[in-house]
Amino acid sequence: MRVPSGHADSVAGMVWAGEQSNMRSIPYLRPFCAALSLAVAVMLLSNSAFAQTDQLFSGEVLQGNSTIGPVFDSATGNTVFVRQALGAPMPVKSNVNSMAPVYVVVYPLQSMIPDDSLQCLPTNCDHLNVLPFPDPDYGVGSDAQCQQWNGGTPCSLVKGHVHLLGVPSNGGDFSVPHYVKLLLFTPQAFAKCQANPTGCPFNNLVRTLAQMQALVVSGDLTAPLDTPITVNLSVVPEQTYELGTPTVIPFE
Repeated sequence: MRVPSGHADSVAGMVWAGEQSNMRSIPYLRPFCAALSLAVAVMLLSNSAFAQTDQLFSGEVLQGNSTIGPVFDSATGNTVFVRQALGAPMPVKSNVNSMAPVYVVVYPLQSMIPDDSLQCLPTNCDHLNVLPFPDPDYGVGSDAQCQQWNGGTPCSLVKGHVHLLGVPSNGGDFSVPHYVKLLLFTPQAFAKCQANPTGCPFNNLVRTLAQMQALVVSGDLTAPLDTPITVNLSVVPEQTYELGTPTVIPFE
């Protein structure tokens, strides 16, 4: 609960006065109030520990038996960090109705966004190193690249991608299981970029759900594409990410 400045003492007094008058007569409220106090303390601690930042980060890190990477809070566009346990069952064993979406916007090689502004590159994240299907606008990968990174199935090359998901503190879902939705820039977007690089849709970083939806409505991004990928993600503090070992992928 947020207490207005100057009123903390009066609120505290009300609580303690209530306890003195009621707790003697209703003893079973004691454990309830203790549990409630603990829950509020944990909630406040969580909100402070998982503070967001407008700084951009690129690359996953390894810490223990988990990978940790940056994502955008789809409401604010700020960076938060999520953990995924290594060796977790794929797909996640959970009812799809209890899952929340994580949106992945994929950028082509032609994008002018700096490498260190994209949350994942083929060289620093162990997923989506290539598009798992050919797309002529993105550029078709070589046989060797598709063999190494897509099991020999035709693929396309990418510059990198970003992730958007709802964070509980900003009205997102509390569910840990997420299903992955893929979004690609359309032929219309590529035509715009060729005609006018300054107005190029994929030269701008998509950080919020509102930005993503606007690009879908304008026809510059595909509607979210279903994938069979489901993952368990949990928000962790930035310090946990900073202490990890950076992922290095020998992508060629």
